[in-house]
Amino acid sequence: MQAKLVTKIDANPLLSNHTNEDALLRVAAYCRVSTDASDQIESYKAQVSHYSAAIAKNPRWRFVDIYADEYIHYGEQK
Repeated sequence: MQAKLVTKIDANPLLSNHTNEDALLRVAAYCRVSTDASDQIESYKAQVSHYSAAIAKNPRWRFVDIYADEYIHYGEQK
């Protein structure tokens, strides 16, 4: 049996050299439903509510936006 080859990929120092641990993390949520049926609007609203509250509760996160698929955006049918 051959030994498995493992390749270590080091982090990009330009991206991983964060010295300010108190910096806010910009956070967005992606909410979606599977169809454009009217009963899915409540599911979408529940997702938006849940993720908005979760982001707001974390003092190290800054809310950016809610993103959605093409069927529903901010509780309105397209």
